[in-house]
Amino acid sequence: MDLEFSARERGALVRKRGVRSAEDLLHLALLYGPGGLSLRSVASYATEAGIADLCDVSLLARLRNAGDFLADVLNHLLAARLGEAPADGQLQLSLVDGSTVSLPGSTGSDWRLHARYEPVRGGFTDLTVTDAHTAEALSCVAVRPGDVLLQDRGYARVRNFAHARANHADFITRIGWRSVRLYDPAGGSFDLLAALPHSGAPVTEHPVRIGGPGEAITARLILARKPDEATLRQRNRLARRASRQGSQTDPRTLRAAESSTNCSTPARHSIIAEGRSVQVSSAGCPLVAPITQMPLV
Repeated sequence: MDLEFSARERGALVRKRGVRSAEDLLHLALLYGPGGLSLRSVASYATEAGIADLCDVSLLARLRNAGDFLADVLNHLLAARLGEAPADGQLQLSLVDGSTVSLPGSTGSDWRLHARYEPVRGGFTDLTVTDAHTAEALSCVAVRPGDVLLQDRGYARVRNFAHARANHADFITRIGWRSVRLYDPAGGSFDLLAALPHSGAPVTEHPVRIGGPGEAITARLILARKPDEATLRQRNRLARRASRQGSQTDPRTLRAAESSTNCSTPARHSIIAEGRSVQVSSAGCPLVAPITQMPLV
């Protein structure tokens, strides 16, 4: 990547007053952002190290003009990571999630970060920042044919399921008992709560359809009974939340807390969540991803 060209084109380095090169500007941005230094500390360090000669106010102005340039750098790095889909039989598993970002002194959320992480590649392959009003949506990240997208229940919306299938991708998504309306293969209403297992097999599956007529998506509903300790923890969290809000927890929510509920489209895939790891297998191709060992970059 030509840093100098990008900085000029994006208006980040029109005049080299105090900052001599695009590489130095990027260095300053990394010291302030990921490095966690204050503007004054960055300016002082830059002067002592001979990187740049400017005060904290001038540095702030430089960084405010560098947003598009830094986005170019990030997109270049992510494009190198994303590349082509794996062709060696590995499962194209991606973890998709969102998070909020608050400005210093803010009392709420100001931005939303949409991220795609690929365990096989050991890093993020897509990052998008939107305003906080944009909901978590699969359309905010790259989706390739053959992908298997692992998502939390914030993504349990018909539009997200439809977006995955329209791009010839599969999904494994945790859902709540009232996240989406489910139908049986014949088109009749499917009662998720009635299907929750009380005993017997620890994992049960049901063929379902998501969405109304004309937009129905065929999927498998996977219901797994939680260990007693996991159910107790979830019910305690629900009780604390109800106490804070001065409300009562719906008995159906307490019933649903006994099971892990997932909708899945991949054929013959299984997902096993064991505290710190997620195991997904497909046609003899297992992948075990210890969450605590996943690198962040």
